[in-house]
Amino acid sequence: MSDSTVAYVPFRSGEIERTVPSTEPQREIISSALLGDQANIAFNEGISVHFPYAVDSQKLESALAEIVRRHESLRTTFTRAGDELCVSAESGFELTLDDQTGLGDDEVERYVQSLWQEYAAAPMHLFDGPLFQATLVRLHNDTAELLIMAHHDNCDGWSFYIILEDLVALLTGEQPAQTIDSFAEFAERQNAEQLSNRDIDYWLDQYRESVPELDLPADRPRPAERSFAAQRVDYELDADTVSAVKAMARANKASVVLVVFAGVAALLHRLTEDEDIAIGLPVARQSRDGLHAMVGHAVQLLPIRVTAINSDSFAELIARAKAGILDAQEHPNFTFGSLVRELGFSGDPSRVPIVPVIFNIDQPFGDIRAEGHALTIRSILRLGENFEIFFNVMPQGDMLTIEATHNT
Repeated sequence: MSDSTVAYVPFRSGEIERTVPSTEPQREIISSALLGDQANIAFNEGISVHFPYAVDSQKLESALAEIVRRHESLRTTFTRAGDELCVSAESGFELTLDDQTGLGDDEVERYVQSLWQEYAAAPMHLFDGPLFQATLVRLHNDTAELLIMAHHDNCDGWSFYIILEDLVALLTGEQPAQTIDSFAEFAERQNAEQLSNRDIDYWLDQYRESVPELDLPADRPRPAERSFAAQRVDYELDADTVSAVKAMARANKASVVLVVFAGVAALLHRLTEDEDIAIGLPVARQSRDGLHAMVGHAVQLLPIRVTAINSDSFAELIARAKAGILDAQEHPNFTFGSLVRELGFSGDPSRVPIVPVIFNIDQPFGDIRAEGHALTIRSILRLGENFEIFFNVMPQGDMLTIEATHNT
């Protein structure tokens, strides 16, 4: 266990347990992350867990070390070429302690937010690690804040739910679920997958004739080279609005997610007057492949095309979006990077190809309790963003929070 004066704890990987080829989506992230520190921090993924009691730091460190031992992605780095995963035989995990018990009530949140910024701004080294880090901040009134940060190339949104489930079980003295889905084995299978002509033809047919170009309104000229600096704006839909969205979903035989997705498409149309819009939809392969206990980067980006928006009623737009998403999910074995290459993009250095806007839905954290106490979970904002806008929809009971991380 280290104190907060240690700025960087080397990843004591020691002996390598196994190496396997990295997946194509992982290699795509590495290529982007190597564009510079600002591009790399766009892949910092983190959550903050508030403990309303005096959590035992040694017990917490032991629990986190066990989680790293259980899930090989959390003790994985990459070769310099980015083509292989190096799984360490040991966890090498140390919890950083930060004692801020002297802070007053009005200072606590400001300090936690400043620490979020520090975490979000610190690039992680893909080749040397660590790619999974945690800091426990002791606060006054016997409370504490746990910050967990991981690189997106070894931990996606789905993974954080598994990590939290394991953490709660271990802190409560229970054994986590015995089933662990190996990411290394998943990577081997994914590299062995044969692309079907059916999937290739579907995606090329979507974009072969033309690719929509979304011109979002901006208050300054688009730079010649893409930048990655970002900020986030959170917007809460209250219970009445969410109730109306749910009623609309029922009336149109659609999910709430589909209605909000269609709402984002309508918003982009209203802002740009474009009638042909492509929106990136990340899909967790853990859910699709039945790997519910797998920690790792298993996100597949589906570029959903929605056309003729201006001529549609909103009900028709929901139906069009629903058909597009269902069709896309029937053709999953073709990566976004493959599509970009097959279309022969020479690359406009000022733009994100095909999908400048991403729409993501997070699983609700729900009522998470440890040792008889309710824990509060928040997502740590990113200070870098690869896309122009990343809409993240976070269900919170009867409300929805829309987190809009935007390239500044």
